Amino acid sequence: MIAQISENPDDYPKNLWQRIIGVYDYGRLSFSSDFISIMSYDDPNSIGPVAGYAWLQKVIDFSLTKIQPEKISLGLAFYYWQWRDIDGKRTGIGGNEGIQNVLKKYKVTFNFDQTELAPYFHYWSKDGKGYTIWYENAKSIGQKITLLKKYKLKGFSAWALGLELSSVYTVMK
Repeated sequence: MIAQISENPDDYPKNLWQRIIGVYDYGRLSFSSDFISIMSYDDPNSIGPVAGYAWLQKVIDFSLTKIQPEKISLGLAFYYWQWRDIDGKRTGIGGNEGIQNVLKKYKVTFNFDQTELAPYFHYWSKDGKGYTIWYENAKSIGQKITLLKKYKLKGFSAWALGLELSSVYTVMK
C-alpha cells in the first residue's frame, strides 16, 4: 500500500491524501493481514532521491504506530529519478540500463549524500543542460536494510526487479 507519514492531509502535497493516500487505513489493514508491503518510495516532497533516509524513517515511524513490525515489508525503489538542474524539474525515471547509457555518453561526477544516504551523479548534456540522477546502489540499499533490521521488520519488497544495479545484490542476505 502507499506510504504514509501521518493521517494529516496537510502533510501531503497536491491533495494526494484526498486523491489516493488517505484511502488506506493502516490499522484496519494490519488487523486483517499477515503482512503488508508499504511502498516506501516516491517521496512526494522530494527534490532529490526517490526515497531518502529521512522520508523512509518517517514512513517507518508512522507505520509502526498502526502495524506490527513483523507484518511490514518495506518497499524499496530499484529505479532512479533524473532532475534538470536549472529548474529542479524531474525529467526522467529509469533503471540500470538508463544509467549505463548516460555513463557511456557523458562524463559524470559521482557523489553520496550523507544526510539522505543516497547516491547521485551529475552530468552536462550535449546541449549544455545540467542533470542530476539520484539512484540506489549497494551502499544505499545496505543502509535501508540496516533500518529494517533495526526495527525487526518482516523484510523488504523491491520495485521493480530488473531496474536495479547488480551491486545491490552484494548487500542482500
